[in-house]
Amino acid sequence: MTNTEFVSRVRAVFAGSLLVRAIAAAVRLGYREGAAVTRDALAGDRSAPHGSPARLQEFDRFLRLITASRMFVWCARPAQWAAAAWRTSRTAAVAHRIRRELSVFDFVSRCRIAGIALLTAALTDGVLRQFDPRPASAIRVWLWSALFATSILMITAAPGLSAAWSRRFNR
Repeated sequence: MTNTEFVSRVRAVFAGSLLVRAIAAAVRLGYREGAAVTRDALAGDRSAPHGSPARLQEFDRFLRLITASRMFVWCARPAQWAAAAWRTSRTAAVAHRIRRELSVFDFVSRCRIAGIALLTAALTDGVLRQFDPRPASAIRVWLWSALFATSILMITAAPGLSAAWSRRFNR
């Protein structure tokens, strides 16, 4: 089979797919506008400077095509079940409580807290390894050593890491 035959067969299979049509429309929109669909449009920010009404209408049409596709409908129900399970789970409640409690600390303190947690995990593994009859693999020793070194770095260099993080992500 030649390359042309393969492409024509693939086109025939996906010719009626709403998802493929929506992706093709997004690609055409991206080429026509000079860039892919923007993050502001994805976020639904209609006040963005490059969120022209025509572009936003095209994006809304794209979303309608995606949500009408068989693939989306097939995946939507399990995703809704997972979201509902997360909202009502005890783990989510604990995660939100921990997040609320840690939010009172500044970034440097949170970095040190994470470093202490990682150091505790590495030291606990080191102590418990003495009671494990199986020999420790080199990769396990290397990974826990790297975790140990990372935790020490997080504890001792938290202000520098905080400054680097701020410069990198708050431009």
